Amino acid sequence: MDANYYHLHHILFNEDILFWKNFLLRAKTIDSGISLELGCGTGRIFELISNSEGFNEQQIIYGLDNNLEMLSIAKKNLSHFHQFIFIEKNMLEMNFPIKFSLIYLPCNTFSIFSIIDQKKLLNKIKNHLSPKGSFIFSQPNPHVFKSIPDSEEPESEITIYNEETKNPIMISSEWRSDSQKFYLSWHYDEISSNGDVSRTTLETTHHLTNTNKIKKIITDSGLIIKNIWGDFDKSRYTKDSDNLIIEAGF
Repeated sequence: MDANYYHLHHILFNEDILFWKNFLLRAKTIDSGISLELGCGTGRIFELISNSEGFNEQQIIYGLDNNLEMLSIAKKNLSHFHQFIFIEKNMLEMNFPIKFSLIYLPCNTFSIFSIIDQKKLLNKIKNHLSPKGSFIFSQPNPHVFKSIPDSEEPESEITIYNEETKNPIMISSEWRSDSQKFYLSWHYDEISSNGDVSRTTLETTHHLTNTNKIKKIITDSGLIIKNIWGDFDKSRYTKDSDNLIIEAGF
């Protein structure tokens, strides 16, 4: 996967930024005041928050990801913000000597884990969460995914531009699903000056675990569910909501 394509595409997504920013601001007043973003990728949230009004440059935020190519972009773009600490590691294997006031998992990452790995992850999170801290994750609403057709042909989404070559990159997506999983493919077609097209594809698989099962996995881990929302405006969660966002703690 080309991390540059991923970054140029996903940096355009900002509808969740105020949501995460408000929780980061709250976290600085709780226990250690240190936050941890799991699956931080190229630092999209860090970059957009750092450019927003009222950002606290003194607040320490860790970013963890197992993709070195992704992290290299985050470190390069945010090198002047010394409070961002980037760690290359699989989140299922994390072992920090500190506890965090906020641990959050954005960008639909929780649902890419199997139920077994979700249980492992929640155990790790519980061990790293401070007594008054919160764990929050967002993922696609499994009820919506299960109600859509089983597949969709490639559909053009948007055009971005390679920062170095200035070549246009046409982005399209396609998907298929079964009763248990949703398979999403993003295609990045870069068009050179001579008309040649080079395609890079990013594929992700989401487990369609129903909401009640997800809630049980969380409570079985020893965490208590505090809030469930259906979108980043904190609207009430329903089966028709676009997202499933859960806040848990002790």
